[in-house]
Amino acid sequence: MDVCSVCRNIPFESLPSEDEPAIPHYESLEALTESAKKCYLCSLILGMAGQLCQIQQNIKEGKHRDNPGGWISITAGDMLPSGKPVMCSSVEGNISVGDGLMAGPGGYKGPIYFSPCKMFPRGSKVRPWLFGNWWNLDGRSEPQLVGMGVRLGETGIVTQAVGNAEDRIEYGGTNIRIRTDNNTPLSSLIPGRIRALHSESLFGFLQARSWIDKCDKTHSCKPQNQALPSRVLVVDESSSSGKIQLLETRGFIGRYVALSHCWGLSHRIVTTKANLNDMKRGIVVEDLPRTFRDAVVITHLLGIIYLWIDSLCIIQDDAQDWEREAALMGDVYANSYLTIAASSSTDDSSGCFPSQDDRCSMSHISSDNRSLGRPTLANAAPMIYLQPGNPVPAFAVMQTVACLEHVPRSGGQKTMLYFSEEWMPTSLKKKPRTYQIGKFGGSFDPLDREPLSKRAWTLQERLLAPRVLHYGKEQMYWECQEGLFPEDGAIFPRVFPSMRTLLDLPAPDLARSLQGLHLGVDNATPKFTFDSKGVLAWGDAWLKLIEKYTRRSLTREEDKFPALSGLARSIASYTKDTYHAGIWKSYLMQGLFWEVYAFEPYHFCNNPEHDTDTAEKSSVRRLEKYRAPSWSWAAFDAKIEFKPLKKELVAECLECITPAAGEDQFGRLKEAGYIKLRAPLLSLYFTPSRHVPGSANPTPFTTNVSATFRTKYTTLVCEGSAKFDQEPEFPCSAVFLDMVHALIVNRDAAGWKRIGIVSFSERDISVADFEMGRDERIAWRFGEGVDGIVIIK
Repeated sequence: MDVCSVCRNIPFESLPSEDEPAIPHYESLEALTESAKKCYLCSLILGMAGQLCQIQQNIKEGKHRDNPGGWISITAGDMLPSGKPVMCSSVEGNISVGDGLMAGPGGYKGPIYFSPCKMFPRGSKVRPWLFGNWWNLDGRSEPQLVGMGVRLGETGIVTQAVGNAEDRIEYGGTNIRIRTDNNTPLSSLIPGRIRALHSESLFGFLQARSWIDKCDKTHSCKPQNQALPSRVLVVDESSSSGKIQLLETRGFIGRYVALSHCWGLSHRIVTTKANLNDMKRGIVVEDLPRTFRDAVVITHLLGIIYLWIDSLCIIQDDAQDWEREAALMGDVYANSYLTIAASSSTDDSSGCFPSQDDRCSMSHISSDNRSLGRPTLANAAPMIYLQPGNPVPAFAVMQTVACLEHVPRSGGQKTMLYFSEEWMPTSLKKKPRTYQIGKFGGSFDPLDREPLSKRAWTLQERLLAPRVLHYGKEQMYWECQEGLFPEDGAIFPRVFPSMRTLLDLPAPDLARSLQGLHLGVDNATPKFTFDSKGVLAWGDAWLKLIEKYTRRSLTREEDKFPALSGLARSIASYTKDTYHAGIWKSYLMQGLFWEVYAFEPYHFCNNPEHDTDTAEKSSVRRLEKYRAPSWSWAAFDAKIEFKPLKKELVAECLECITPAAGEDQFGRLKEAGYIKLRAPLLSLYFTPSRHVPGSANPTPFTTNVSATFRTKYTTLVCEGSAKFDQEPEFPCSAVFLDMVHALIVNRDAAGWKRIGIVSFSERDISVADFEMGRDERIAWRFGEGVDGIVIIK
């Protein structure tokens, strides 16, 4: 089907806002219905008119009014462009990101349409009218056209539209999404883009090049040339010779690309002591695994000479070289000109670029629609590709899509516009909303589901790299200090932490500041804010990062600390803080108070069989060899979660020892770590649960315990909630960190070991307790003689 002349003449650059008088389309619904048989854009417009009619039919029949879902925002009143005051409401997205509402095979099939001609019989003066959805980009004054909407009525005036009234209107948003290509007369007006079917194609490369050029010219995160890593791969002649070479850099200055990838189990080629000289003489590119070959191609096309790949630039069977280079890995990523992330790859043989079959088999939901959480059609927008031997672009289409070659009213070259069925909430020209995910819809990290995001090593790689080009399963992404930018044109804030957000750095040029730091130059005095507890605010960000880290996997369990050492080294260099088994000295007590993650939902029910229906707890895997003291989150493999302490601490750290096993002070540890605390120590006793049917059900992974507080004036037996790391163990004791929170420890021949945490109720604490000095508080709360020295290993 073609696009009709009426649609070709739509003035997209000057479409009125939803509150303004709309422009006419076809003169009648019958004419629109007839044109929709041949015109794809008319077909989309007719579908939107059908949705409006379905809503009115639902209201007439007393059914739910808005069949696509979502909620209605009510505003006290508004002023139309004409100056007339009116009561307003608008349709918004759901409150949370709508993973469960996405369309897919056998899922949501699209809205139910009611024939407009059935609701408005022949001869009716009701006709379709069009308006635009205009948003604002930060730093730009020109409104951005995101979509086109349809309303029905005898005139284009909003108060006279079907479903509205003179004193009451509803803004329904737009259901037709508009996209265009890069570097066209309308690309600065329309933010939406279409994805490349093949990321390795010319379209994919041009998109990557466009992101890099824009970042180089307009952002502050472009890295300066730095000392190269100890070894790099030389790729400048790879296309002609078919080989790359491993180079010992000896402090050369230059720019290079780093690769972030999943190792997997293939490991077809690595650098060893035996083949080191052969690697320097040359490596045949075709002998490399696919992910490495793809990285060579990308680096060469970008005009970069050097490439760093861990398995080829670190001698894998040389323990000393491995430890030294692993400790410097943070610098490698932080100083890179660009990091290529093979985000969709599961190992080094599956490549950076997803296959066509994989990409077409996915139920892709645009980033904007995913954030809004409403039911939506999957694969709504087309993907562009080139057929062999044909220079004319083709499109992979799975839903109704209209493509229009539009001549801008201001003149210039023709511009391709793409139209698909995707809803966006209302934004008006007079008060445009900000086009950034999180400022509308729900905030999320679109890379969370990628295989690369499941690996522990890659957390510090993504965080430290100033700029990352992600090759994801569904599309490419550009991530730098300014934000995260998907191929489909959406805009995310920086949702994954960076050194800037982690440390709340004030420096405007983060790249220069941090790179000077890595080279040992003290360019700036760090300035940090303190939170309500009087401790460094970045400590909370570190704990949240560790929670993410423990949800990632490692091939070798002994790499738990080495996989973070580059990041820890960078933070220590900037903050001058001391690192103890994954916990910072300035945040030590809070870092000790963690539990194994458990999901224990409350519900009200008379059936005790439902108590544990949906409750789950992370698996806990004890290690064959020592890795960390029992009080560290790294003592075993499990998802962990930190719990907040009170401001008034009662525990004091007298000594904390965590000796390194090698040269890397942030890497593997010797089996000699301990912490010496001065803190109240009370015995804990098991207390049977008292569940009353019909009340909140007990949490299956929480154990009721009690402790006796023999205070100066009375003796209290208080109950607490204990979270044991594994199964409950008695006898055990509580080492109190504040007035109500404690570590659970038990003693064996080797000494005290942490086995969980416990919390008691605050209702037993007097307000006066918080106004006393430490010793007075302990005597008042815990009694005399309980404040002792506890060494936990």
